[in-house]
Amino acid sequence: MDFSQAVAAGKRFRLLGRNSPLRPIALRYRRWIVPVAAIGIAATLAESVGIGLIVPLVALLLVRPDMSGLPTPLREIGESVALVSTSPVIAVLVAILVLIAIKVVLQAVNAALIANVEGRAAQSIRDALSQHILALDYPTLTAIDHSRLVNIIATDSWQVADAVRWFFGLLSAGIALVVLGIFLFWLEWRLALLALVAIVPTMFVLARLRRHVRQMSDAVVDANRSLASRMVAIVEGMRTIRIFGQQNREQSRFADASDEVRSTMYVLQKSISTAGPMLELLLSVVMVVILLAAWQMGVSVPVGTAFLVLLVRAQPYARTVNDARIGIASVRGSIAEVEWLLSTPVAADRDRGSETLTEIAGDIRFDTVSYAWPAPADSAMPGPGSSLLPRQPALALSQASFTLRQGAATALMGRSGSGKSTVVNLLCRLCDPLSGRIIIGDVPLDHLEPAAWRRHVAIAGQDTRLVDGTIADNIAYARPDASAAEVEQAGRIGGVDGFLDAAGMGYDTPLLQGGIGLSGGQRQRIAIARAVLARPQLLILDEASNAVDAMTEQDMMALLSRHSFFRTVLVISHRKSTLAICEDGIVLEDGKVVATGPL
Repeated sequence: MDFSQAVAAGKRFRLLGRNSPLRPIALRYRRWIVPVAAIGIAATLAESVGIGLIVPLVALLLVRPDMSGLPTPLREIGESVALVSTSPVIAVLVAILVLIAIKVVLQAVNAALIANVEGRAAQSIRDALSQHILALDYPTLTAIDHSRLVNIIATDSWQVADAVRWFFGLLSAGIALVVLGIFLFWLEWRLALLALVAIVPTMFVLARLRRHVRQMSDAVVDANRSLASRMVAIVEGMRTIRIFGQQNREQSRFADASDEVRSTMYVLQKSISTAGPMLELLLSVVMVVILLAAWQMGVSVPVGTAFLVLLVRAQPYARTVNDARIGIASVRGSIAEVEWLLSTPVAADRDRGSETLTEIAGDIRFDTVSYAWPAPADSAMPGPGSSLLPRQPALALSQASFTLRQGAATALMGRSGSGKSTVVNLLCRLCDPLSGRIIIGDVPLDHLEPAAWRRHVAIAGQDTRLVDGTIADNIAYARPDASAAEVEQAGRIGGVDGFLDAAGMGYDTPLLQGGIGLSGGQRQRIAIARAVLARPQLLILDEASNAVDAMTEQDMMALLSRHSFFRTVLVISHRKSTLAICEDGIVLEDGKVVATGPL
């Protein structure tokens, strides 16, 4: 199945179905089905026998007890109790209470078991989503609305975990209904058959309600996705919103999205809440019908009493089954979202080359390389059935040919949108050319194992993200095994020492939320220190000094040019002072190379 087919099939997956990406996760927990079912059977048997003892109890309570008309096992129990006990009524009552207590304990054990399975399944789903997102091709990831990813992880994954709980609840309650049904047929098959026939219209009505709930579930997913998009837009655009005074506009847009969530959730919850009272009403009608039928058939008082008590006890299980089926239907949209994301194909790095490279021996050549980025879906908020493939991709790089000389610093120049970032992403193997080849010495880049190649490359850029942790943690992100001395040395080369005194705790200063509180220049210095610590053979500086002052930039460039922390460097900058360390130059315009040679 190719990418577009898998995405288009997103809504056609069935939970635990053969093609569902959730199936491997579900299969891990199938071993819990047997113990849950066994405990459910034991609990229901204890309850059913306990309720069945009502028959001899009622017979014993009669002024002139006559057990000749009772079912054989219950008659024998009643007669035995009457013979061996001086207080047979008390003995039967104690037996009923013991059996009900056993049932309560078993149900508590089953509830704890189901809660444990639900928690583990939820963790497995979240881990699978995180692992899949991290494994997605970079071009594919750029084509997905990030607010949709946030909504899937933060909301939809929990809804799928709820479906796991409902599934096991459905299993347990369904088994209880089967056991109780067997007891009902055993007590009085005519009344049991009548009850079964009377319940058929109820099942039909509830099935129609579940279809409506599934439709509303999709609407809720769409509304939540829109709300998540507004949240992300506000958080990421806070600076721009405040500068241009658009708080009221953004609040209005957020309020509209929030109101849409409220209204769709209201309709969904109203449909769900209707199911319980409707089921109770219909079961009450069945009870009245059974009572009248028992009177017409001349069923004995003890048998009729026990039958009605068992039928009443079956109602909570019937409600549980109905609630579970309605609950699963209500999260079907969330299940489809999780399935959609997990079904997005991943091109494994092992399928993109297997050779390793100990060092970059020779120049890096682009040989008529072309590339086009996948376009986002047609709508801003694509649904589970939408395609992420562009219909007419525009070339970000067209027939580009140039050389990065080994041991030299090369400037990559061009206006915004000319293709510079595409060159960087191709060099980092975040994407592969649509046509043409990149040659490393004498080895095509697509023959190299991507992760092994990236160990020879480091990048410091204007959008390099900092991670939660200390300044030292951020520098050492490139090499977690680096010593404190190596981290500090890289920090000096990157110019981090220049603001450590102001930070207060030196390299142990904690950074939160991507370095909030640091200036753009300070973040760039940390990024450069991180790249230097990696000791790459190819260093890429992507506007890495555009936010630092001229004096700091001069010091950084001088240190970079003096120290042998890299072999080849590619510099993208609009500053002449930064480009001064470069020997060669490449000029791009609209994805095409228009000039190359000595700078």
